[in-house]
Amino acid sequence: MAPPETRPPGDEPRPLRPEDERALARLAARAFPQPQASFVRPGREVFVVEADGGLAAAVILRVIAIPGGTRIGYVAWAMTDPDHQGRGLASALVARGIDRLHELGCTRIVTEIEGHNTASEAVFRRLGFRRLAFSDQLAAFGLLGAGWLRLRTGYTGDPGHFLWMQGAEPAPPDETLHRVGAWGLNWAFALLALAVGGGLVLGGTSRLPTAADAGLMLAAVALLLGAREAAMRATARAHGLPVAFRAWDSGLGITAGIALLFGSLFPAPGGVYPREREPHALDALGAAALAGTLAVAALVAASLWAEAAFAGSRAGTAAAMLLFVGKPLVLFDAVMAFPPFQAFNARRIYALNRGLWAGVAALGLALFLL
Repeated sequence: MAPPETRPPGDEPRPLRPEDERALARLAARAFPQPQASFVRPGREVFVVEADGGLAAAVILRVIAIPGGTRIGYVAWAMTDPDHQGRGLASALVARGIDRLHELGCTRIVTEIEGHNTASEAVFRRLGFRRLAFSDQLAAFGLLGAGWLRLRTGYTGDPGHFLWMQGAEPAPPDETLHRVGAWGLNWAFALLALAVGGGLVLGGTSRLPTAADAGLMLAAVALLLGAREAAMRATARAHGLPVAFRAWDSGLGITAGIALLFGSLFPAPGGVYPREREPHALDALGAAALAGTLAVAALVAASLWAEAAFAGSRAGTAAAMLLFVGKPLVLFDAVMAFPPFQAFNARRIYALNRGLWAGVAALGLALFLL
């Protein structure tokens, strides 16, 4: 077990002052990769800690009123300068922020965390936060409340993030339900993208997919996502890492927008995550991500051949359906290693080995463009 963080006396949180805003921007640039840091905005409720003549850590808070009048406290950003990590600053700031949100009349406190961000998970877990599945969100906030909260927090544009709430007692996760949900979600959005032709931007002929098209699309989604998960799970197991599959219920605003505007699929494949917090989990997940991405790439390559070899036949149509889902999936899993797409496999491959990622990215880009 890692030793607990220690915080020297005197590192006390204080509210942000107007003259601190440039220092806050510099802190964000050190704490987060670009372009993620550019989205950090101070707002009204910010607490910071100073050290060595500058800002060492900060937490940015918001209050969101959902339909029915309930006030939700939202921990929007928590950041620590890399030179000051391991001192307990993040925990102290978040705890102070939670106190302030309660002072402002918030009855529930939430945050969102990218699925592989084990450091942030540890901070919030110690403060009593737990991950909420979509069904838990509905139970906690109702349909309208959950929808409004997702819009106001930007959760609809954060693929691979999960909503956490303090004091929550979520239902035990059901991997089968998560898997069926991921398959069904991608299938529904793929059919929507087919139905609108080239989308509102590119134009094209709109038509409702036939029952046969729907069946082939479901088979394509199940094959791609099933092969991806199986390869990732087997590789993680070979590295001694127990994992669980989690569907993504975040980022769906992007998925809907891409389908309607461009008639294409923005994939929401979900991912495999450690069952327990493991010190070396990210190395094993990097290998698992590589295996999952190569499995998808192999299916896409085979489908490119089959579409040409069996043009005009049912087999050719099936290959085209697989390419409709597989091409964007291999693009994001192989190439998109940076925010806001860091939840895809590319980020884990990049962290494992940058040269390896460059080769996989070139392969993925080539398959997407063929």
